[in-house]
Amino acid sequence: MLLDEVVGTYRTLDALTTRAAAMEDPEGFVESTPGLTVIDEVQLAPALLRAIKLVVDRDRRPGRFLLTGSANLLRLREVAESLAGRAAWVELGPLTWAEITGAHPPRVVDAAFGASDSSDFLAQIQLPPASLTAGARVRAIAGGMPATLSLDDEMRGNGTKVTVRA
Repeated sequence: MLLDEVVGTYRTLDALTTRAAAMEDPEGFVESTPGLTVIDEVQLAPALLRAIKLVVDRDRRPGRFLLTGSANLLRLREVAESLAGRAAWVELGPLTWAEITGAHPPRVVDAAFGASDSSDFLAQIQLPPASLTAGARVRAIAGGMPATLSLDDEMRGNGTKVTVRA
């Protein structure tokens, strides 16, 4: 985990007492921690964003806050503060098959832009062996969220019990 390598504090707003503290005194909540402050599920206390803006405006050192959550803050009606000019936004999707299996990622996009024409492109891409097709279907149904990867097929309600028709 990141906080094993740097000085900082992790707070999750899923915890009701933590969320209450953040909502009661947003500025105090974000000013009271040394080093990196990681706030998970920040969308649950939108007032924190204005408090973070004030703190960042007073001290412009980058990398002091890492805000995470399961909602796109910029699309939430309750969020009035965008942290424009003070934040970088990174949207993370589920893990890819290459990340899950440790395989090299496919180079289809590289081949598409590097090919001189469609015939050259088709010659550059390699189709996976037919034996991987069934595995790909099972992976697609299983999903790629990290917490579900260790669950067995029965716990996820899919896998070998699911019939996929092409």
